Amino acid sequence: MKVLFVLSVAVCSAFAPKCCPPDTWEGVMGTNGGYLESSGETGPISEEALVHHDRNRSIQVTVYNEGRVDEYRVIRDYIANEEYTVVNETSCTRSYLPGTFEDGYCVPAYARHNGVHVYGINGLYTNVYTYELSYGDVDIKQSVIVTSDDCVPLAAVYTETNPSKSQFRSIGFYNLTTEIKDPSVFDIPAMCLAAEAVSTMAASDTGPKLFDWVMRRPRH
Repeated sequence: MKVLFVLSVAVCSAFAPKCCPPDTWEGVMGTNGGYLESSGETGPISEEALVHHDRNRSIQVTVYNEGRVDEYRVIRDYIANEEYTVVNETSCTRSYLPGTFEDGYCVPAYARHNGVHVYGINGLYTNVYTYELSYGDVDIKQSVIVTSDDCVPLAAVYTETNPSKSQFRSIGFYNLTTEIKDPSVFDIPAMCLAAEAVSTMAASDTGPKLFDWVMRRPRH
């Protein structure tokens, strides 16, 4: 499943990001949506993932278990520029991961600001950013909502169309905290370090990202 953005990373890195979340945070990312295959097959998308971020170590981890037969732990080490996908803690694939931690962590400069929204009675102020992007025969549209004061993600809407599949995802974040309860989640298993690196880019592709932890996920 290709749900990332293929452009030169230099395009994103050349401009200061609009905002970045706290240096460390974790929480739950819930996703609902659906897909349409070129064959006419349709189906729902529903899953939960635990997301963990440590900007000081330039590492991100996403653990997918809800809504899947197998558990996937995707570790993105931006210092080593490698991505590791651990399946059921028994096998691991290793891929090249270009760019910097900020490329996939912050709202980049090219995102369009679509205004300030106020949530709830007590007035939580948020910023809405959107972008549209095409690469090859893939068209992507995404909107993200982040808190105005510290850029914490609250929600995202993502659509993608290409000749083989179209998909829609509505994404929400909850139970967020700046404390990493179990720092060992960032530990890279020895089997991953010993694995032979694949010759292609990371399975979720690469390029400038708009909160790429939202989109980076193992293939179905």
